[in-house]
Amino acid sequence: MDRELFRWFLTAGRAASGAGNIAELGAYMGQSAVLLGDHLEDGEELTVIDLFEAQADDAGNLEENAVSYPGLSRQGFEANYTRIHAHLPRVVQDFSERIVDHVAEGSVRFVHIDASHLYDQVVGDIKAAKTLLSEAGVVAFDDYRATHTPGVAAAVWEAVASDGLHPIVLSSKKLYATWGDPAPYVRAIPRQTSRWTSEIQSVAGADLLVLSPAHHETYRWIRYLPPATVPHAKRARARLASWTKR
Repeated sequence: MDRELFRWFLTAGRAASGAGNIAELGAYMGQSAVLLGDHLEDGEELTVIDLFEAQADDAGNLEENAVSYPGLSRQGFEANYTRIHAHLPRVVQDFSERIVDHVAEGSVRFVHIDASHLYDQVVGDIKAAKTLLSEAGVVAFDDYRATHTPGVAAAVWEAVASDGLHPIVLSSKKLYATWGDPAPYVRAIPRQTSRWTSEIQSVAGADLLVLSPAHHETYRWIRYLPPATVPHAKRARARLASWTKR
């Protein structure tokens, strides 16, 4: 779902966001950066910032990097990126909130945040994104609902409650939002595709889209089964889906 949402915001969604640069806070090994690099228009620049193998400056950050990102290196990121693209993006090895020292204020149409999951650091990243984004620019937050990243959820929803951040669409992994008007995006994002189905919910006085994987619709067949067989049927379908992915 998120690959398709990235593509939508960076192509069709550009009608609402306007022209501008792209930024990523937290690169890991480059999977999302490669996708962002696919959608640069003439004159636009992708800037990626990450500590990579450099040392963090506090105990919490040091522990998170050691546990969650062993083996992460700038060399690994750059090797992965150049397998797909001929030229590297602008790569900055620094703390993510310092992106504002490298990219002009208000010059960015899309920011992807997937750096630290610690509350204080995410608050700093949100502040940086607000500085960088154009009036209708979009920010995507990774891990906004994962059980092991409560700091992300706290910081993001705090920004919704008190800093004018408007959610646009929620996937199972990411939250997409803007400090501008979310309505043009909510109206234009496809309600149903081969990847997802959706529903409209109201949060903080505005409508947003909540997406569910399209395969959930296949559970309609459950109504035709005897109740005692449903758990077995679900397990069989899950095994089949796993084999298909392989």
